[in-house]
Amino acid sequence: MSVLDKVWHPYMFRNVGEKYCTVLLNQPILDPALAFSLWEKSSYRVTVDGGTSVWAKLINNSNFSIGKEVPDLITGDFDSADKENIEYFKSMGAEVVETMDQDRTDFTKMKLARDVAQQIPATFRDLTMT
Repeated sequence: MSVLDKVWHPYMFRNVGEKYCTVLLNQPILDPALAFSLWEKSSYRVTVDGGTSVWAKLINNSNFSIGKEVPDLITGDFDSADKENIEYFKSMGAEVVETMDQDRTDFTKMKLARDVAQQIPATFRDLTMT
């Protein structure tokens, strides 16, 4: 079996009832049903840069019913995100934290965003500090 044949199932390691944060990066979602399930059960939901556009496209082109479509936090330098999606989610209550730094990946910037304590709710800080 090659490395390309392996599938990572991170959700299998999560304890039932444990709080977790779902983070969507700018990557294709291969299993929309799983993505919606993880999103719905999350304590905190984050889209990072182009992941905001991925999420918007997913919810706009899906027959799944979802209770909370709006991310709690949108972060990134927004070089690959559709500005209309960011503005829409912001108008619906999403917190937006811009992290301008071309020397770091979007995922790294999302992790660093927790240090902007005055802009990020305690729920996110508690989830990401462990």
